[in-house]
Amino acid sequence: MPFSLLELSTGNLSLEFEVQDVPTVASQIKRLCGHVFEQRYVVTSDVTFADCNFTYYFEWDDRALISNSKAGNTVLTKLYKKLSNP
Repeated sequence: MPFSLLELSTGNLSLEFEVQDVPTVASQIKRLCGHVFEQRYVVTSDVTFADCNFTYYFEWDDRALISNSKAGNTVLTKLYKKLSNP
């Protein structure tokens, strides 16, 4: 599946991908941003990397990494470009 980057009504961005892409996304985040902190819940996690907070949504086969700030939007945009053009 190609990755997609969607703008939400809040102005924040959502990086969307399929379950089989999780290792690729995780690897690219570690490569670009270093350490990742994750607090897991039932269908989401609070994730922090590159000094930004994100919500990782993982219900069913849908996966999304949602920024919680403008700085997070910038990080997700860079990540999306790397994932789309490896």
